[in-house]
Parts: sequence; C-alpha cells; structure tokens
Amino acid sequence: QDYVDENLLAFQAQITHLQDEQERIQRKTFVNWINSYLSKRKPQMKVENLIDDLKDGVKLLALLEVLSGERLPMERGRVLRRPHYLSNCNTALEFLRSKRIKLVNINASDVVDGKPAVVLGLIWTIILYFQIEENTRVLEKLGQRYASPSVDRRGYASSTDDDRSVREGSISRKTQEKWKVGAKKALLQWVQAQVSKQLGVQVNDFGPSWRDGNAFLAVVNSIRP
Repeated sequence: QDYVDENLLAFQAQITHLQDEQERIQRKTFVNWINSYLSKRKPQMKVENLIDDLKDGVKLLALLEVLSGERLPMERGRVLRRPHYLSNCNTALEFLRSKRIKLVNINASDVVDGKPAVVLGLIWTIILYFQIEENTRVLEKLGQRYASPSVDRRGYASSTDDDRSVREGSISRKTQEKWKVGAKKALLQWVQAQVSKQLGVQVNDFGPSWRDGNAFLAVVNSIRP
C-alpha cells in the first residue's frame, strides 16, 4: 500500500510539474506575441509579466488598438485605481464582443484580479481572432482572386463579361461561401499536419480544440522546436 501511495504521489508531482512548465511556456509565448505588436506602437510599450502587466487594462487596450487600427477610450494617468482598471478592461471586452468574439467565462474583474486561467484564455481568444481569422480572410481573398475562369475549347481562359465580373469581385454569395469553407479547411489541414507528431494533441476545429493552448504550443514547437 505504501509503495502504491508513493508511486501515486510521484506521478501526481510529475503531472503538476508538467502543467506548471506548460503554463510557463504558454505565458512566455503569449508575452512574445504581445510585444511583437506593442513594439509597433508609438510610443512603444512592453509586457514583462503577462498577468500583472495587463491588470490595469492599459496595455491590453494598446494591443487591441494596434491589432485593429482603431482608437479606443482609455483611462490614463500616473495613479490608476481599481475602478479605472475595471473601466479599461470592460472597454477591451466590449470591443471584442462588438467584433462578435465569444468570451466564455471571461470578465473584467477576473482580469483585474490577475487570475491566470482567465488572462491566458483572453489572450488566446485575441490571438485566435486576429491571427487565425485574419489569415483565413487572406486565404478567402486569394481564393476569390484566383477563382477559376471559364475555359474555352482550346484550353485558354475566355475573356467574357462574366469572367471579368468575377475578377472584379462580382462573385456570388455561393462562391464566396465555397472559398470560405475551402480556406478554413485548408488551414485546418495544415495545422493538423503540423501537430500530427505531437502526442495527445488533436485539432478538430478552430474553437474548443484551441482553448487550453496546447494546439497553439504544438504548432509553435513544430515550426521552431
């Protein structure tokens, strides 16, 4: 019995260590991603501690401004207190909701209180929208641009009015949806190919599969091991 208990405790300790290491890597990855955008801001900003530096909402709003290209109202000053923190974080969350981004179990109070799971989930949600969704839109545009024109009997693309209207962007909604689905499917297949060698990581969609951050870390590791 004692032998079994010792092995169980050792196993649990190992699991805890791996979880802590995963969170440490996740925080570092998110900090680097945030700083890559805040460095484009004038004046520049920098995040050192992911949890503490986002509590007042100032750098969080600055990040959203850089990503979106929009100006957002912000509580500023040398002495900011909790009401100001909450105001800034609420502004950030409302901005995300205005983009129809689903925020599950994420509220301003938890961000201000520095709850790691909430902050990590928030940053991942932002990454998911502004990186993956934006890249998907690029694929959609490429798909629309290179939508196959009609081909005549000689095998050459014909230059009819219909073809020109396609090139000029007069594409039917059905065609747009086709490219949208195709682009997302292609992106998902690429991700699945990147993480296929990562044990225990399954990516089936761009929603729940990404919430714990493991898929993101697996993609990063596959690119820069």
